[in-house]
Amino acid sequence: MRRRLRTTRGFTLVEVVLALAILLLSLAILVQLNYLAMRNARIAREQCTAQLACASILAQLRAGELPLESVSDSPLDETLNEETFAMDDTAWLYSVDVVSIDDYGLLSVTVTVTRDRPQDPRPVSFSMTEWMIDPETEFPEIGYDPYAEASEELGLGAEETGESTEGTEGGL
Repeated sequence: MRRRLRTTRGFTLVEVVLALAILLLSLAILVQLNYLAMRNARIAREQCTAQLACASILAQLRAGELPLESVSDSPLDETLNEETFAMDDTAWLYSVDVVSIDDYGLLSVTVTVTRDRPQDPRPVSFSMTEWMIDPETEFPEIGYDPYAEASEELGLGAEETGESTEGTEGGL
């Protein structure tokens, strides 16, 4: 008697194990990509929140609601009464650095907002710098002519300074 060979072909055990290994590797890669996407979305959301907080603090400084002075690691909750910055239990901190640029009342104001998360090796932080005029600086009145004051001190008249004392007649 002769043995007949089967012509039906099925998957071997090696092929099944190899297919399962490829499937599991693909799933592991997809899970890792999902984790990275979620982490980057959280960082982007926090970066955007920090940027909005910086802009809000600068607006409050510009409007005079906050004093224009240097502050270090102050809680953001006292400054902004919005639900936007209370996403979880972690606090936001802000710092203001005010530096005088010149003698004419120009200030460089840098606001830095940082997420107070001690366990995070690289917490989210955002800084904005804006130049502002010092509110305590006194400026001369509109129409103030420094040359006229100097001429009076030197005792020069209008003719000697080259100014005309005559009015215009009938001109445009």
